[in-house]
Amino acid sequence: MASARVPGKDPFAQLAKLAKEIQEKNGRPLTWEEFIERLKHYLINELATSRILEISPRTLQSWRLEGGALTFRKLNKKTVKYKLEDVLNFVEEAGRRSTSELTH
Repeated sequence: MASARVPGKDPFAQLAKLAKEIQEKNGRPLTWEEFIERLKHYLINELATSRILEISPRTLQSWRLEGGALTFRKLNKKTVKYKLEDVLNFVEEAGRRSTSELTH
């Protein structure tokens, strides 16, 4: 089942806009490392996180209930955010050289 897309709610468009603003202030294109360094404390929503990890938002919800898989911030009764740095670290730590290696 395809996920519904809400116009203006694309989390990647939001990150791209922020990167453009940073580049304009900087006066030159940023390297990937500079981009990540400046955005690592940026909070992203559940949809953006699920898209980066290529999993469903339901999987993230299950992980929150089970605990341990990925750190999240509950800002109020309905708002859950993930720090971009935590998501990128999670991806980095998931790297494997063989299917026989331990998984999350």
